Amino acid sequence: MRSRRNHLFYIFLSAIVLLAFLVRLQVCRELYSSDVLCHDPPENKDMFMYRSISEKIIEGTFEGDLAFQPFYPVFFLPAVYLIFGRSLWCVLVAQSLLGAATAWIVGICCAMSRSRRSGLVAALLMALSFMSILYTSYLLVETLKAFLTALLAFLLIMAMRRRSLCFWAATGAAVSCLVLTRSNTFLLLPPVLFLALFSGIKTCWNRPPRQVRGKQIFRSLLPFLAVSTVSLLMLVPVSIYNSLKTGEIHSTSTASVSMLGLCNNPESPPGTLSVSDTYLHWMENRSEISITKRVATWIIAEPLVFMELAFRKLLLFWDSEELSNNLPDFARYSEISPTLRLKFIPTTLLLALFIASTIALKKRFLLKTEALTMLLLLLFYWLSFSVAFNLARYRIAILPLLAAFSGFLIDDVFVGRINGRKALRLGISMAAGFFLVFMAYPLYRNSLEKRVFSLIQPEGVVSRMGDIVLYTDNGPLALGGHHPIPLVSGSEIVKTFSAPQSSAGRPARLQIILQCKTDKPLYFRLNGELLTIHPQRNTYEHDDGTRSFSLSDIVASFRATVPEDGVFRIFAEDIPPESVFFYIDLQRDHGRTVINGLQSPGELVGRLLINQGCR
Repeated sequence: MRSRRNHLFYIFLSAIVLLAFLVRLQVCRELYSSDVLCHDPPENKDMFMYRSISEKIIEGTFEGDLAFQPFYPVFFLPAVYLIFGRSLWCVLVAQSLLGAATAWIVGICCAMSRSRRSGLVAALLMALSFMSILYTSYLLVETLKAFLTALLAFLLIMAMRRRSLCFWAATGAAVSCLVLTRSNTFLLLPPVLFLALFSGIKTCWNRPPRQVRGKQIFRSLLPFLAVSTVSLLMLVPVSIYNSLKTGEIHSTSTASVSMLGLCNNPESPPGTLSVSDTYLHWMENRSEISITKRVATWIIAEPLVFMELAFRKLLLFWDSEELSNNLPDFARYSEISPTLRLKFIPTTLLLALFIASTIALKKRFLLKTEALTMLLLLLFYWLSFSVAFNLARYRIAILPLLAAFSGFLIDDVFVGRINGRKALRLGISMAAGFFLVFMAYPLYRNSLEKRVFSLIQPEGVVSRMGDIVLYTDNGPLALGGHHPIPLVSGSEIVKTFSAPQSSAGRPARLQIILQCKTDKPLYFRLNGELLTIHPQRNTYEHDDGTRSFSLSDIVASFRATVPEDGVFRIFAEDIPPESVFFYIDLQRDHGRTVINGLQSPGELVGRLLINQGCR
């Protein structure tokens, strides 16, 4: 009977894997013919960079350092091109196979951890994951990352079960490959090393005391040594290569330190790729003061602000909003791909089911070796975003683990009878999951964030950039609570910054973001002085390579001298009606913005740059 059930399990699992492959291949065919990003990405996209590096590797002309983690463009793509031919379709087929293999591995892991039914459910969820299907069609590392994550979980489970050095060595290779796909996955090394050490020690102390000798203790360390040795053999040569190319000590990616500064500075948002003035100054002067030292100095100076930013990143990770990068708005793909019009599994559902599973499933099951292994990998990957920034594609790597725990939860529903107690437990866990995914971050962002910042950062953002000191009371421009307000002739904005009285009389520049629907001159009075702003047409380069022009957001920059009372009075002298708007940030409220004599519920989106080097 058991062999028959195993036979049926593998038949159904094979059917799901075949479905995963065919769906991905069909979407690749549709997007190849309808989306230029698939077959001919512009130069400002990662896809173009990956393709360019891989072609240079094959031709033997690549001489630069490895700014990004190299596994995908330096090893994977050249291997596919050399084995199957230098055609984009070879890569798309290979990535479709990786997506199908990921579903297979997820099914096997769940079957070993709980039941065959949970394995089939998890494999089906992974096979029909919308984001996994979508990203298969592009030269991006996400499909490979998801496969490596699933493979790492499988090898860890097998190593813990079999206690074989071969599996531990393979685990070290898998986690090293994963680290070579993105820098934040380096945080997966500690739990893997811990599990290797724990497994070896457990094996040692499970033997009778008389057999525990020095030789046996050494053997208990072999799993740890196997993982660490293989990891060092794979990661250190890449670091040495980067160090030799740049003349400085670097990790496996020369851009990892720069990304650390981009994600952890006084103006950093919790998600999306946003370049701030502070970050640009840090990069321009990194030869004098390293980025790592800058970040450490800021964390020491404002530890509560850093911890709040880390908390916001970790909370945003579970939010339903999909932050796009490299690919435009995800909704458009249902228009250009008939297959994607089908209701595939959204990431938000898997996130909610995972949260629910950690509450609803029995703790005895979650503490089992297999479930605990996958849980540790997922949690440490999540924690890595406390120093990184969130994007929708970064969550694809843990889709196999999310699908696994979703499969566990759905299987639990069908195990035994659903009595009142079980129904209540499932209901509460699902409510908690959907609350965290759909409501937690918006609730914090719209109701609590400004109160928190009033306590931990009462002076607003103060960033020193050489002789220039930046003061601003609004939050990051990306993911900010910016609300447009019409600016009409006769309007007055009174703005106070936290600059000290010693700054009075120093030259400064006041910058305000305006939304303009006119190209006519705008006349203002700043502390009584008449100033003119000339809106200019902005040029936008779209993902498909086309350009468009619009009169959108502009930065109105006013030369000024810091007044004695530190108050800037901006009077709209002559503004075309219904054509100009300014912004207030409803996520910040320090009580330093007054609009037409009334206290504003948010802070003016603007900044003051004071030159402290001269008077």
